Amino acid sequence: MEHATFFRIPENRRNLAATPSVKEKRNIAVTGTGRGSGVSLTAGLLAAWIRRHESGETVTLAELGIPYFYDAYGVEKRFLHREFIPFYRMIVQKRSIKNLSNTEEGINWVLRCPADKETQDDSNGLSVADRLRLIHNVSGTLRLFDCSGMPVDQLWEILPEMDAVVCVVDPLPSGLIPAAGKVERLRLDAPHVVWVVNKMNKGVHKGELKRFLGKVPWEEIPCLAPEDLYRAQYNCVLPYALLPVKQKTDAPLRQLWTQLQNFV
Repeated sequence: MEHATFFRIPENRRNLAATPSVKEKRNIAVTGTGRGSGVSLTAGLLAAWIRRHESGETVTLAELGIPYFYDAYGVEKRFLHREFIPFYRMIVQKRSIKNLSNTEEGINWVLRCPADKETQDDSNGLSVADRLRLIHNVSGTLRLFDCSGMPVDQLWEILPEMDAVVCVVDPLPSGLIPAAGKVERLRLDAPHVVWVVNKMNKGVHKGELKRFLGKVPWEEIPCLAPEDLYRAQYNCVLPYALLPVKQKTDAPLRQLWTQLQNFV
């Protein structure tokens, strides 16, 4: 029996015939309650987990906020003998980025790099319009957008383009209290939010945390040993590549992905 043909509206806004074998492009924003909540760490862990366990996905990890991965992951060394595409410079110059990728370990890395500095037009390197162009044109069937450090007003300009939002929470009270307004708005207005409590440890009062977050379920990523995070950067690898990190995060990341699959 032949598959039924249906129509969808892809990102170029032209109707194209699609069959069930065609994978839609889905967008997931990863944001946090405040500075140091672990947005980039969570985005990197999730990208690595999906790449390892979901062979049907082509994963892209793109930075929309504060640059992190180029230095932390040792990208310059990894691309020493091949070109690292400066996506952000190309976006500002209105050049096409379709079908381009910086693929390493099965992930397309859309990162700030030294070649982008000459074209930065705001403190985070891109205007809202540029960020939207990047979101709509970057390759990959599953695109994770690291939004750490994005100004709140700009964050809300791009969230409507997302199929789901991962909000990373640092349960330390001194970080939670200033984030109360952002948490409330995310609960009420953001599309399909999945909450992740990072750095979970025995000192966290779960009753107080539940009172703060309200009646929403959350996934928990345990507090990882600092020496493992340091070791990952010194060795220019993602934390998920280290066995102790993988053992601690495999189950939480699987649960997080299960939650996200309800929306993507």
